[in-house]
Amino acid sequence: MKVREHGRTVNVHALIAVGVNADGQREVLGLDVASDEDGAGWLAFLRSLTARGLTGVRLVISDAHAGLVQAIGAALPGASWHCPAECGVRTSVLSSWSMTIEDGRLARGRRTRSRLLDQAAATASVNGLNALSLAQLAADVGMSKSGVAALYGTKQALQLATVEHARQVYIRAVIEPAWASPAGAERLAALLTAWLRYVRGGVFPGGCFLQRCVAEQAGRPGPLQAAVADLRGEWLEALATELRAASDTLAADAEQVAFELDALLAAGVRGHLLGDGRALQQTETAFTARVRVFSGLVGEG
Repeated sequence: MKVREHGRTVNVHALIAVGVNADGQREVLGLDVASDEDGAGWLAFLRSLTARGLTGVRLVISDAHAGLVQAIGAALPGASWHCPAECGVRTSVLSSWSMTIEDGRLARGRRTRSRLLDQAAATASVNGLNALSLAQLAADVGMSKSGVAALYGTKQALQLATVEHARQVYIRAVIEPAWASPAGAERLAALLTAWLRYVRGGVFPGGCFLQRCVAEQAGRPGPLQAAVADLRGEWLEALATELRAASDTLAADAEQVAFELDALLAAGVRGHLLGDGRALQQTETAFTARVRVFSGLVGEG
């Protein structure tokens, strides 16, 4: 195509890459303009895509331009190349790709939201979700209220985002570390170990975000109570799933025992926050004993 450059009309070439992911969705991955359509131009273009996060390319479809084919081999090692007979436009089609582009503004926005929600979850773990406000959160993190409002709009939107953020923190701190252990009694022991580390390590200053918010939202119907109830339900089901794996004969009792184990954890964190130095050790002893009985590792009497 022709463009005006420094008062002259010159020929330039548009380099375009279109991605087709594993779900069959197409997306333009990149567009650049080069003065020459040679191997160096294509190589620089493809390397700019990988520098921005392009990975996992399995197939590249393009015409047989020698410079382009060589650039594909250099920039995308491991990718297969195909040239359909009808291909007449030198557009690279990248199949089954994965790309994360770190736009500066998006990255800053993500960091800001994470910082806000870290603070909101910390506050809620001590004072409850109802204590959250856009103005106070803004003051706590050194932002303007309008800046926080632009991200969340309403107090309830902030509260719901805080619940989801705390859920992700809990998954990383408690659930994921335990998943390396075999299902059943061993994974229950690993969940307990991770939960004790989560409470003792002060991931949230209020001890356990879930237990604090369950106590607060009881008797308060609405979207916020529903979100907290869903969070608690996921945790109870995680416990029940491992209990079922621990004992085929008593699988029907798994939900009841999960309720009991959760009650032990709630009692333990309350005692811990009240300064009882024995509370978490007593919780660990009681939790472990209940799981051993349920799993048939010891007798009831």
